[in-house]
This record gives sequence, structure tokens and C-alpha cells, in this order.
Amino acid sequence: MSAPGRPRSAGAALGRELPGVGLGAIAGALLRWQLGWDPLANLLGCLLIGWLAGQKPPRPGWFLVLGVGFCGSLTTFGGWVLALADALGTGAAGDLALRLGELLAGVAAVAVGRRLARLGSRRQGELRH
Repeated sequence: MSAPGRPRSAGAALGRELPGVGLGAIAGALLRWQLGWDPLANLLGCLLIGWLAGQKPPRPGWFLVLGVGFCGSLTTFGGWVLALADALGTGAAGDLALRLGELLAGVAAVAVGRRLARLGSRRQGELRH
């Protein structure tokens, strides 16, 4: 017997969660493709994942669809590392600076997203009282 609130098997959880993660991933990939500029896609994804991570109370279902699926597809670490490796290999200082700046901006975007989530949660609490 499984613990309360836990699926009986990993397969059961996968069957329930996979469609949402897949739909989020498709949407994230399509947006990345349409934006056509990886740094913008990465920053938007960092902002959104920060906002999702800052939600109180946490929303695991939404995090799977939007965080893992959508943001995971919108922001690709592999693509960023490839661009960084190319910049290091060619010695292009401007490209290297862009990639490192993108990293710092991504960390800042996550922090801003979390802060926005906290402000939003606080406002909702004030409206309820």
C-alpha cells in the first residue's frame, strides 16, 4: 500500500503528469523558435520560473507544466553552453561577454520573478481580508 497522497507507482504518476509536461514543452519550444533570439528566450524563461518557484503556497502541478515543460523547453542550457563554447573557441570577446552577461541577467531574472510572486501573494492576502 502506498502512503497517502502518493501514487501507487511511478508509472501512474508518469501517466498523469506526462501530458501536461509535454504540452508545456511544445509551447515553450514554439515560443523559443518564434522569438528567434536565444538570450530573450532564456531571460523570459528565467523570469517565469522564478515567479513559479516563488508561489505561496507552491503549486506542483503548475510547476510541472510551466516550469519543467514550458520553461525547460524555452530555456535550453545546452544551447547556451554551445554558444559559450563557440565564443571561447573563437576568442570572440563580444560573444563571450554576451553569454556571461546572459548568465548574470538570468540569475537576476529568477530573483525578480520570485519577488514578483511574493508581492502578488501578499496583495492577494490583503484583498481577502
